[in-house]
This record gives sequence, structure tokens and C-alpha cells, in this order.
Amino acid sequence: MGISELTALELGKEIKEKRISVREAVQASLERIHKYEDTVHAYVTLTEEAALAQADEIQKQIDDGILTGPLAGVPMAIKDNICTEGIETTCSSKNPWNTEHVPGGSSGGSCAAVAAGETFFALGSDTGGSIRQPSS
Repeated sequence: MGISELTALELGKEIKEKRISVREAVQASLERIHKYEDTVHAYVTLTEEAALAQADEIQKQIDDGILTGPLAGVPMAIKDNICTEGIETTCSSKNPWNTEHVPGGSSGGSCAAVAAGETFFALGSDTGGSIRQPSS
């Protein structure tokens, strides 16, 4: 089983037990993104260099016992309506994993990224079905 087939919790355990590094997990996500993003269009902004730099920083904190949670080091996506320092927030997303359908809501990108295996989990928000509809 490859890294991208693991659940977020399974990957967290592999990282904690030092069988997979945080950098390897991030690289696996980036490989999937590069492979599928031209079709999936789940991401508005990709912070590849920052993700790799953070991976090394987070790995050190895990190794030093500072970060101990079950998802420590697991790559994730964040819906483009959640403000993140130093990254433009545009509140948009593109096509879902099933390109025969429209996203159906503003969280379509978060759902499509997880469905395509481009990330292990994603933050989103649901006020009128914007997660439930594209996820189904």
C-alpha cells in the first residue's frame, strides 16, 4: 500500500513510529497533485516550497516530542475561505473529482482534493450543503 492510500490516522501513526517522514508524506501529496490536478482542479493555491519547509520543521518538533497528536505531520488542505497567514484567500474552487458534475458548493475543492488522494484530509465549512453535496 502506498502512502497516498493511507487514511490520515494511519499516516499519523506511520509518522509517529518513524516509518514515514513528514517530508515523504508531503512529497506523496504533491506527486498526486501534479498527477491529477489538471483534471481535478481542487486547488486554487499550492504552496509547494512552504509545505516542504514546514515538513522539515514539523518533523523536528515530532522528533523532539513537542508535537504528539494523532495527526501531527499529516498533510492537509484548507478551504479557500479560511484565512491563512501569507496566502491569498479567494473563496473559490474549480471542478470536482467527478468531472461530469459541478462542485455543488464552495467546499467542492476540499472534497475533490480528498477524493483524488491529493491530500489526506481538508478543512472546509458547510452552511448550505457545500461539503455534503459534492462529497456525495
